[in-house]
Amino acid sequence: LRSIAEKPEFAEYGPANTAIFYESLDFAATVPSPTNFNVIEPILNRHYATIWNGEKSVEEALQAAHDELQPEMDKLQQG
Repeated sequence: LRSIAEKPEFAEYGPANTAIFYESLDFAATVPSPTNFNVIEPILNRHYATIWNGEKSVEEALQAAHDELQPEMDKLQQG
């Protein structure tokens, strides 16, 4: 991967700012998904769709998502 990313062709024809993302690999770490991701992902997607469809403002949709997600996240804390 490093040998390809360092080729001049990659720099010339690759996506803009590729070097920034490539350089971050030296110190980046994965973030584990919450164990209830299968529950929260559809909730987030449903609320994101209301933003994309112009049904709600970003603030309204994110507040609604938060209100629905909080009980699910609280369940994780309870074990």
